Amino acid sequence: MRSFTGLPEEALFIREVRTAGIALRPAVDALLETLTLPVDDPALADLLAEATRGFTVFAQSLLSVKRTITPETFSFEMRPYFPPMTVGGQVLYAPGGAQMTPLLVDILLIRPEPGEPQEEWYEQYLVENLLYLPAAYRAASDRARRHRPLLPRLVDEAARHRAHGPEVQRNLAELRSLMREVLRFRLPHLQLAKANMNVRPDGSLGSGGYTTDSLDHLADLTLERHRLLSEEPAAGRAQR
Repeated sequence: MRSFTGLPEEALFIREVRTAGIALRPAVDALLETLTLPVDDPALADLLAEATRGFTVFAQSLLSVKRTITPETFSFEMRPYFPPMTVGGQVLYAPGGAQMTPLLVDILLIRPEPGEPQEEWYEQYLVENLLYLPAAYRAASDRARRHRPLLPRLVDEAARHRAHGPEVQRNLAELRSLMREVLRFRLPHLQLAKANMNVRPDGSLGSGGYTTDSLDHLADLTLERHRLLSEEPAAGRAQR
C-alpha cells in the first residue's frame, strides 16, 4: 500500500475508503434492479435490504474516520497530498469525496426531479463529477436517469394504493432503513467537512474541489426526501 506520510491515520483513511467503496458496489447493483419494480413487488424488499447493508458499511467507515482523524491531521498532514491536477487545460480533483460511489446512490434514490428547486444545481453537479466514475458506473448513471428516482416514485405509488398490503408495508420499511443509513453518513460527513474547513484558510476547497455549500445542498436534499417518506403513511391513509 502506497503511503505519502506514513501516519497511522493515513493508513486508516485508505483502509476505510477501500472498505466503503467495495461495500457500495453490491448496493448500487441492487438499486439498479429496483428501477422498474412497483411498490408492491415482493422482490423489492430484499434488494433494498442489500443496498442498506452496503450503505451501513459505508456510513460506519465514515464514522471511523471522523472518530480517529482530527481536522488538523487531515487538513495539514494529509490534505496537501490531494492536489488538483491540470490535464489538457482541465482541472481535475483527485477524485475526492464528491466523486465517490454515493454519487450514484443519490442518482438512483433521491436526485431532484424536473421542476424541483435543486434540479439546476444538481444537474451541474453531475456534469462536473460523473466524468470521474468508472465507465460501468457512468453507464449505470445513464440507465438510472431514464427512470424516476426510487424514493419519490415509490412514495407516489404507495399513495395511490387504496390499502397498504404487507408487501407495500415491508418495502416502505426497507426504504426507511436505507434512508436512515444515508442520513447516518451524510450528516456526520457534513459536520466533518465543516470541522476541517474551520481550521483552514478562508476560501479553501475540500478534496472534491468544493466548499461545504455543496454538502449543505446534498444534506438538504436528503432530509427533504426523508421527510417525504416519513409523511407517506398519512397520505396513504387519507385515500382509504
